[in-house]
Amino acid sequence: MESVHDLVEHAMSNLEIKDYRSAMADCTRAIELRPDLCAPYFYRGKAKYDLGDYHGAIADFTRAIQMKLDFAEAYRNRALAKTQTADYHGAIADLTKTLKLNGDDAESYFDRAAAYLGLGQKSEAITGFERAMKLGYRIPPELMRMLYEKCLTTRKS
Repeated sequence: MESVHDLVEHAMSNLEIKDYRSAMADCTRAIELRPDLCAPYFYRGKAKYDLGDYHGAIADFTRAIQMKLDFAEAYRNRALAKTQTADYHGAIADLTKTLKLNGDDAESYFDRAAAYLGLGQKSEAITGFERAMKLGYRIPPELMRMLYEKCLTTRKS
């Protein structure tokens, strides 16, 4: 009989090779054995996200966060899933929590800026993109140009 640890390790390996359905199955089995552990929920959430099941991913990341309130990576991943469902307010809240837990994290600043842009909050988006770049986040020039054009052409302030 496989241990929960083995199942989670196998799920992580399956995620690496993009076998998301097998990763989900491993995590579901681990949850059946030990529903009190947050890791299987987190990795199953990652698999669901990669399969495009954003609401399912949000539910699993939420469960992982309920078990471990300082799980910054679960907040960040839940924010990414919320962005995919156009829950930009929720994404911003989760990314703000991630930044409080992790400090200056360039990716989280970038992702939060994108959520602000989704809400049409252009100045917050520009500030976030600039902060991400100052922290070393590499934004391809063509993407940066597109983001700034979107921010500046529809700027309301």
